[in-house]
Amino acid sequence: MNWTRSFHKSDSTTWLFSHAVKCLVTLSITAATLLLLPWSQALALSTSPSSVSFSGVQGGATPQSQFITFWKGNDRTRNWAATSGSAWMTISPSSGTISTERDQLTVSVNLTGLSAGNYSTSVVIAVDGLKGRTNLTAIPVTLTVTGTTSST
Repeated sequence: MNWTRSFHKSDSTTWLFSHAVKCLVTLSITAATLLLLPWSQALALSTSPSSVSFSGVQGGATPQSQFITFWKGNDRTRNWAATSGSAWMTISPSSGTISTERDQLTVSVNLTGLSAGNYSTSVVIAVDGLKGRTNLTAIPVTLTVTGTTSST
């Protein structure tokens, strides 16, 4: 095994190593925990929530923005970019870097010009991976627009 970090007696951290099967090893001396994850899982993003839903009334007030928090399973700093597949949804910020922290996106929708109905798209977060690869994580977003009711 080729360790990318040297071992320290009080260390409670994450080490990356390569062997016949690539894995992520987390070793905590105080807790005596050894966690082996497949390499692909170690590089994948985790998100909360795993999906986002909005609802609004046609011609009515804009629904309140929602947040997506994301993080990854290693301590390597990587660039990321978030995109939306629909003109009715915006994401902020649209790019950044991530290491060990949890980052957050603000997701907003605009009802202007939308007819009553159900709409769906995804927030796609692209993270620079190893050897020029890009790791994609998609978070489904749904929007339900109801029609206005007329009063007589």
